[in-house]
Amino acid sequence: MTTQIIIDLAAAILSLLASYLPGFSDWFDQQTPTLKRLIMLGLLLLVVVLTFAAACASLTETVTCDQPGAWGLLRLFFDALIINQATYLISPPRRGDSQNRPSSPAQDATHVTPSNPSFPG
Repeated sequence: MTTQIIIDLAAAILSLLASYLPGFSDWFDQQTPTLKRLIMLGLLLLVVVLTFAAACASLTETVTCDQPGAWGLLRLFFDALIINQATYLISPPRRGDSQNRPSSPAQDATHVTPSNPSFPG
């Protein structure tokens, strides 16, 4: 398996765990939208850093332990962020949880759009 596949799978799985894993999903639902995003950002960054550390410890040969390897992982990190958020948006909400979850970014209070009442204009 390539590094890209591993990191992309981790991004999707983290999103699904936050939505459906009993205990973790209940705790995650209680967080503010900004904190949820920061938690996912931190977890994905942890996956990328551990992947780079594994390469530097010669545990894997899928990434080089040098500057080009680090830049490649940075690109994969941003890909993983997109996959993580897309997985969240397309996965169905748990039963009884549809009111806590926006069906699109435009319905999320953190996005300022003309359809959002907090639109400044």
